[in-house]
Amino acid sequence: MGRVGARHHQAGSAATLRTYDTDERDRMSYDDDLDRAMEAHYSGGDEDTVTAAEFKILRERLGVSGRWLADRVGVQDRQVRRWESGVAPVPADVVALIEGMDVAADKRADDIAREWRTGGPARMVSYRNDDEYWASDADAMERGEPASYYRAILGRVMAQGVTPIEYLPAEYDLDKT
Repeated sequence: MGRVGARHHQAGSAATLRTYDTDERDRMSYDDDLDRAMEAHYSGGDEDTVTAAEFKILRERLGVSGRWLADRVGVQDRQVRRWESGVAPVPADVVALIEGMDVAADKRADDIAREWRTGGPARMVSYRNDDEYWASDADAMERGEPASYYRAILGRVMAQGVTPIEYLPAEYDLDKT
């Protein structure tokens, strides 16, 4: 049973993403993807904006709560609700964060699906909560990435035909991997 968790950890680990292919784009880590997306966003000169509806759709597509986003960008929960209702414009740096996370999620989903197709684990593993996820992937804990974000990535993996995806078995002890 340890092989499933260990193999999964390799599929979800930012450090391991660098070993999939020789193509530079495929070797980029999650943080590199996010940095590159934010750089592209700010280098355009024009302030790119999203509508309130687009912003909420992006946040929900990423599987992150309004509270998580508020904590991440240092505002109150109600400010995120104001952005999503159109009462206040979404700051460019927050748009860049969400768009960068979306780009990174697509890349991670592609990397996971590619690994699965080329002899990866027989099944994909998801997590019920943040504690399970963080015990399996210390990088995710360091980034403050919630399990819901990883589940959203796995939703993109499912859309590519990769199944089954199951919860980590309750009897699996992550401390022994």
